[in-house]
Amino acid sequence: MKKMKFMLFAVVAMMGIGIMSGITACGKKDEPVSFATLEDARAQARANGEYNAQLYRAENPRFTDHKIVAHGDSTQSPECPQGDGWASNTIMSVNGKVVEKYKVKCSTVSASLCI
Repeated sequence: MKKMKFMLFAVVAMMGIGIMSGITACGKKDEPVSFATLEDARAQARANGEYNAQLYRAENPRFTDHKIVAHGDSTQSPECPQGDGWASNTIMSVNGKVVEKYKVKCSTVSASLCI
């Protein structure tokens, strides 16, 4: 129970930090970054989000035969290369024509935070 309360607190705190960083870090004053810099940021965010999804999958026995499809942080742009700090991932299993999918959002900053 204590672990669950701590995790809830951590998620709420990270969401608050994400909201505040989005307000201050991606203001209209920032100069857009180059395409190469944005692509590097996207690749790093996607890798971090996928890594956290792998940790999440490993902790859940129902996902033993599931694969991860990483989608990255859709809010990244030249004006805001760090995005909102959350990457989308799909944890899925395909058996014949039967597809089982679960969508998770994982932090691109904090280790092992997925919701």
